[in-house]
Amino acid sequence: MNIEDIINEECVTFETEESMDNIQSAEYFKENILPDEAEIIHDDGNYFEVCVEGKIYSCDIYGNGDFYHNVANFNFFGG
Repeated sequence: MNIEDIINEECVTFETEESMDNIQSAEYFKENILPDEAEIIHDDGNYFEVCVEGKIYSCDIYGNGDFYHNVANFNFFGG
């Protein structure tokens, strides 16, 4: 994934090698997939907000069929 995925409010799919619940998947995503340019400004489990180029985007992480496949859904929040 790249920063344009956030700006374009994409749904980013990803998978993990281990079975994870939504909160564990969100932590994995934030640590391993989220671009460094995205500054996390609010974190609440599988929901968080990031600041990119002065704008705020929300992100919900949830399962996509099983405990290995997930979706990160970005939406413009404000700014």
